[in-house]
Amino acid sequence: MLKVSVSGSYYTEGSQGKENTNYDFTKEIPDIPENWILALIKSRFLPIWVSEARKANKNAWKIFDGVKSCYLAESVEIAKDDGLKDKDIFEMTEVELQNVAAKYLLTEVPLPFTVPIKELRNSVALNYLKLYKGIKVNSNEDRERLAFFKRNISGEWLLDFGEEAFILEEMIHKEESFDKPIVKQTLSEILKTNSSSKPKLQTAILTEEELSEL
Repeated sequence: MLKVSVSGSYYTEGSQGKENTNYDFTKEIPDIPENWILALIKSRFLPIWVSEARKANKNAWKIFDGVKSCYLAESVEIAKDDGLKDKDIFEMTEVELQNVAAKYLLTEVPLPFTVPIKELRNSVALNYLKLYKGIKVNSNEDRERLAFFKRNISGEWLLDFGEEAFILEEMIHKEESFDKPIVKQTLSEILKTNSSSKPKLQTAILTEEELSEL
């Protein structure tokens, strides 16, 4: 994980308002690329930190309504696990889901406190599948192949993972191609089929004559 120290001020009456509140936080966040730290603190972490501070003391902290300024004083790696691996996405809290979105760079996941928790969980799951499992959902044909996409009576696509669990893996950027046709894959089938385990290497024994020809 990373231990970060930030300070600055945030708006309490919108970006055009004059009222703002100063902050100074030292917090722990998942290990993310250095060039993403400040941007993710401003978008995903600050709203949560201010919300937590307000719960402890509403008189000292006003409602967060956008970042005015943010300065990163320090970012240090610490030997501590972020606790995300092997957890079920569909049982995660708002804070945990935002940590996943930050750590795995899921940029399309909604920002804190903007959508209901079920919608946020579905978004994290779908964007993780798209980025790390190669799932495509760009067309009706793509969605027809996936069991967790269903149409309502109006013909609109709905995302429904049902009661399946979605256990988070270690973060691994995959290089395999996922262009092969998919026939109604369920979530569990996708997680199993497109696992991040490395394929076993194949070896061959060559004769002396074959070796001399190399």
